[in-house]
Amino acid sequence: MARRPDIGYFEDDLDLLDASTWSNARLPVEQAEHINTLVYRSLTFSLLENEAIWTRDWIFIGTTDDIPDEGDLLPYTIGNHGIHVQRMADGTLEGRFNNAQHGGCRVVPQQCQSGSKTKCSFTSCGYSRDRDAISASDAETSTALMFQYVGLRPERLLRVSVAQAGKLIFVNLDGPDKDFANRAADLDAGMVSAVSRDRTSKAWLEFQCNWKSVGEAMFGAVATAGSGKPDVLSAMLQTSDGENGPVEVFATWLYPNLFLLRAAGAACTIGIQPTALGKAMCRIQYFADAADAGSASSLEALVRVIAQTRETAEQAQRNLVSQENRQLVEPGISPANGRVSPIEHWAQSVLIDRLMTMPRTIADDPLYQPLKHYLI
Repeated sequence: MARRPDIGYFEDDLDLLDASTWSNARLPVEQAEHINTLVYRSLTFSLLENEAIWTRDWIFIGTTDDIPDEGDLLPYTIGNHGIHVQRMADGTLEGRFNNAQHGGCRVVPQQCQSGSKTKCSFTSCGYSRDRDAISASDAETSTALMFQYVGLRPERLLRVSVAQAGKLIFVNLDGPDKDFANRAADLDAGMVSAVSRDRTSKAWLEFQCNWKSVGEAMFGAVATAGSGKPDVLSAMLQTSDGENGPVEVFATWLYPNLFLLRAAGAACTIGIQPTALGKAMCRIQYFADAADAGSASSLEALVRVIAQTRETAEQAQRNLVSQENRQLVEPGISPANGRVSPIEHWAQSVLIDRLMTMPRTIADDPLYQPLKHYLI
């Protein structure tokens, strides 16, 4: 379909913005059915997510450890939009859309319209994979690289909202001065202080699954979870024994893309970034108290949780593909639809709520003018 929100979103003869499409998935947990699997495999649905989630929510993109010094720049692709956050001379953070949303291309190439982020030598567009933060102190490489993002006149670039909670950095593409109060209310003091420790390491791991499967896999074995806040899920996870016995890990999911794991003396942030319909980049940062003798065991426990989450999520993705392949071979069979767990019910309910509350009119903001941004 043309990437035009004004003509709607349709897949498999379903209107994806019609409440009746999702009615069975929104029933009480005892009666609800699993959400339609097209949410994990449809390019059209990923474009709808771009409209309803990635360009509307406060999105976690990293921590202040990524850009500690003046001029440092953190690139990040959100949905189909390339943005960056830069540390300014006064210590504040400024977010902008990249200089060239389509990179160096006059139009978006066909291979970049498949839903998969491509490896491109010109990394400033909304259809390519990100590089790591750029340090302004590296004069040999920073000038040429930063030009791809800030251009010659960064003050003329379209601004995005930036907010900071301790070390955590969030952005919102829905205008330059969005109110952070609701998202700030989702962050309790313990979550913010957990990452105030020294960063010990970081890693980027690409999971072979849809981004929504990561949270469902992480909390899948938990019998009960909750926080009293509609966009936050928290639970104590079961972990395998460490060298010094069991280690408790407290996990929090701030919808849509921040996972925070906490254990005694250590914590980690996981920022989820879709890189394809069936792939998700997990940007992980570990924090620990160097003086805490038990922090090493806690860090090991966090690594085990992430490894188990990856295994479970990727198996779920393989099961989904296998099920759909079987339906193609045997069209008469019905998709498996067992009981929905409370975790799955929460995740699909939050997702559907985003679709149903998405603005349906075309705003005057440049980002949402369809002729400029959807006819490609």
